[in-house]
Amino acid sequence: MEQDPLSIEIGALAELGATYLEVHGKVEMRQSRRISDLANDEDELLELVEAQLRVHDQGDGLWDSVPGLTLNRDEVLLLIPTAEHHTSQSDLKAPGRRVRVKLYCGPLQVTGFVTVPVDQTVSNWHRTTRTRFLSVTQARVQPIQEGLKFDDNEGVYKFVLINRRRLTALIETRTGARPHAAGEPEATPAH
Repeated sequence: MEQDPLSIEIGALAELGATYLEVHGKVEMRQSRRISDLANDEDELLELVEAQLRVHDQGDGLWDSVPGLTLNRDEVLLLIPTAEHHTSQSDLKAPGRRVRVKLYCGPLQVTGFVTVPVDQTVSNWHRTTRTRFLSVTQARVQPIQEGLKFDDNEGVYKFVLINRRRLTALIETRTGARPHAAGEPEATPAH
């Protein structure tokens, strides 16, 4: 007996030369996986069903609804899981530390936290990681290009996935003398 596919809703922003394609839709999976595992799959294509899309080209683009579409993962700048059911930090294979970062990817500035191995700096980790997408938690996504606006959440998300190959800069930011929460590892500056 075949199992019904699981559906996860996502949003995505992909580059189209001088403009951008914004997509919202569902990804169907045969087995339960985290959306980050799905995003980092070796297949370069990502299928969405029940999708809506618009092109950002001078002002607000109109939304089109389509039964399905395929995205090239290499052209996707940002994936936003809008309904992630399993995001536990306990899934990490090695202990890590949360580090506050700012990054630039296409027309976006993203601030938030990444988890890096305890014995690595953000730069070393970024250079050696092999995942296609980096997970940024407590993310604030801000367009830095005029005419690019998002409709939802005012740019604040539980987490987003950023295409590592499309990053222009990944910057470890310094936090003030703000105490960290009990049980949360302290984000210390790398030397």
